Amino acid sequence: MFELFKRKKEKEQMIEDGDRHFDEVWNADFDTIWTFSDTNDFVIGMYSYFCRKSDCGVRTEVFSGTERVFFACLEMFHEVNNGGFEQFFYNANSDFIKEYEAAFHEIGADEAAVICKKAIDCFGKPIPAKKHERQVFLDRYTTDAISDFLQVCDREFLSCTDDIEPLLYQYAVKNKDRFTR
Repeated sequence: MFELFKRKKEKEQMIEDGDRHFDEVWNADFDTIWTFSDTNDFVIGMYSYFCRKSDCGVRTEVFSGTERVFFACLEMFHEVNNGGFEQFFYNANSDFIKEYEAAFHEIGADEAAVICKKAIDCFGKPIPAKKHERQVFLDRYTTDAISDFLQVCDREFLSCTDDIEPLLYQYAVKNKDRFTR
């Protein structure tokens, strides 16, 4: 019985340590992020930093061109992994709709770029960049057939062989001098 309590206490400690580590990564300052040797920590820390810098992608004018590429890829990657392209199109704060395909090519994620283009092009007309206009557009033009097609794109994106986070890390390290406070 004491062994059961000991294991429970160990699990609780592991969860607490994990939460503390995540908080440290999520709240890291710009200089600290560049010291992270773990790719996942770096990408999460940089994403959080960019969210703070841009009000979660609302003020994209604060990004350098290199930062736009990084943030655009990561924003789409997280949203599609969380709820698919439909959720991504509806929720994304940034106005990168015309930049996603090129951004994925820029970091070397060519398969993701092709899938992204298919999802964006499935409406047969340009998707508005501004969030509110895009939401109105989606409400008006999303049919069952388009939803079904976007779900196919979701599955393709989720099984994509491009390893997005390491590619983002490599891209950032290669372009470190183009990332700004």
